[in-house]
Amino acid sequence: MKISVVIPTYNREEHLNNCLDSLLLQKKKPFEILIVDNSDVQYVKKIINNFENKFKEQDIHIFSIINPINSGAIARNLGASKAKGDLIAFLDDDVLLDTNYYEEIEKIFIEYPNALGVHGYNKLTNRAYEEMKKSILYSLLEKFVKFFKISSYYEESKSRVLPSLCVTNPIPTTFNNIVQSEWVSTCAGVFSKKVFSKFQFDNQFMKYSWNEYIDFSYSIFNEYKKSLFVIPQAKYIDVATQDGRMPLRELIYMSEVYDMYIFLKRFKMNYKNISIYAWSMFGRVIYNILRILLRYPKKINLILDCLYVPIYVMIHFSKIKRGNLDFFNKTLK
Repeated sequence: MKISVVIPTYNREEHLNNCLDSLLLQKKKPFEILIVDNSDVQYVKKIINNFENKFKEQDIHIFSIINPINSGAIARNLGASKAKGDLIAFLDDDVLLDTNYYEEIEKIFIEYPNALGVHGYNKLTNRAYEEMKKSILYSLLEKFVKFFKISSYYEESKSRVLPSLCVTNPIPTTFNNIVQSEWVSTCAGVFSKKVFSKFQFDNQFMKYSWNEYIDFSYSIFNEYKKSLFVIPQAKYIDVATQDGRMPLRELIYMSEVYDMYIFLKRFKMNYKNISIYAWSMFGRVIYNILRILLRYPKKINLILDCLYVPIYVMIHFSKIKRGNLDFFNKTLK
């Protein structure tokens, strides 16, 4: 099977270099690499010039596409539309793959003809789980996250999307076999090319495109229940660099606006789901305040934004429900 790798990049020259190095070492070679350039600085052409001969020696074509709009979601759509492979592998520019990553992913698509999306396991998830077990503080944080259903937590052999848009990961210590999933991470996820004849990323998600991977992959799961998988054999490291990140204040607002938009699109509006989402929103306010106090004490003024953002979302609720995010996106710098 031919694999096209799509890498959106934004102001991360060093990390993109490292990412491409890990692709050179893959046992299953990509057919092509498409770098979608969202950046406001010039470095992609220089990197391609440095790597072009190395990839050419392995019969891999590498090229770039300029994306005039800084949007991870639009970049992925653009890359997928140009890709010629049987499988479209999205890869964040700060991710490093184990050498057998695509080899193991391809095996799933061959073994399971109904597979539409597969991703491997972030090795830093294992490290975080081990730290949680050793540290009382991290253990309490995990309980807090699970209680309010925020962000992500661990479940035995499960990989779900909750109405709060919290995702669950299989417990690392017992994750030894393939698990059917309700979501696929786009930082290192691989999708069948045929997916894109019916599904695409929402072009309203700008810049960091918060939780665009949930919106995209969960929509696939809703129509094809047993088509997504997570496997332990394929591993990667998400460096999660702070380079190219959004200002924290913008991210606080984006996370709540985009999450509400996804929730209204993807979940039934029944009492149970609404209650879970509202409960989690309350928990996120507390979580964000604690995070600012502990990690960003010099930005303590952002606590006011944490308190105001649920009100902001409710003020613009009718627009979000109609699917119009212009009111927020036009505030992004």
